Amino acid sequence: MRLVFVFCLFISGSVFASALPDERNLSTESSIKSYLASHPDQRTLIGGCGEDPFAWTELDKRNNHWRAQQHSNPGNHKHIGCVTCAEDPNVKPNILLDLTKPVLECMKGRFDVVYFENLPPEVLGIMQLWKNAYELLVPGGKLFFDYKLSCSTPCIDSAVPVIRLVDNNPFHFYIQYNLESLNAVNFANRLKTTCITPFKDEKGNPIPVDKMLYETLIDRLVKFRRDDIEGYKEIVRIAERNYGMAQLLPKANSTIKQWLIDIGFSDYSASKPKTNPFNSKISDASLVEVIKKKV
Repeated sequence: MRLVFVFCLFISGSVFASALPDERNLSTESSIKSYLASHPDQRTLIGGCGEDPFAWTELDKRNNHWRAQQHSNPGNHKHIGCVTCAEDPNVKPNILLDLTKPVLECMKGRFDVVYFENLPPEVLGIMQLWKNAYELLVPGGKLFFDYKLSCSTPCIDSAVPVIRLVDNNPFHFYIQYNLESLNAVNFANRLKTTCITPFKDEKGNPIPVDKMLYETLIDRLVKFRRDDIEGYKEIVRIAERNYGMAQLLPKANSTIKQWLIDIGFSDYSASKPKTNPFNSKISDASLVEVIKKKV
């Protein structure tokens, strides 16, 4: 008799659990509105994350440096007490939504904090994303996002080196390497012009560079063999990528600031915390913070 009672309890508990609403991948306005109303204490929105980490394909890793980084450091973390939002159902966000499209009315002015977690440069370059961040926040609310200037897969077919932002996107730049420079004979002089000189401005002040790329460059230099032509080419590529980032960062930074100011944000600040406070991940990206102006 006792065994039957326990079994019935187990069955009823299972039925009760299955009857509970699944608070993931909510996509209709009514379900999202209901979810937000039933969780009034969840005042932080995480954009670009969910219950599960992204699963990048091999093609993603080859074609996009940003995705390769995320794959190597997926950060199996949880955003407890926060509302998660993403357009990929595989990561199981609370709200299934494309943040580059206008947000729902029920989400406007709902959050004290919005954090865009490692969104790809192509997404960060869409103005509607930043307008949405403004709409989502209460007056005086804070927007945080990871900032790292990302490089497109380069082509080695240019008569002259080309380094530029992609479609004026301050999160994304493009390089075409000069094939002749990669076949340069004078190794020492080439390294001097690509690795040392570019990292100072006209006044002799240091220019910030990508730490990970620079450390990779130094590591390659230590292991370099003079008969390793492909190894030499890779060293030059890394150096020129660093050079490109150093040259484009001032323009990129000023563009981002102007975008945010025009939308209605203020108090722009960037820092490099040892670990990201939103996910405890170690990253070489800057964490940018802005505030929605109070009307």
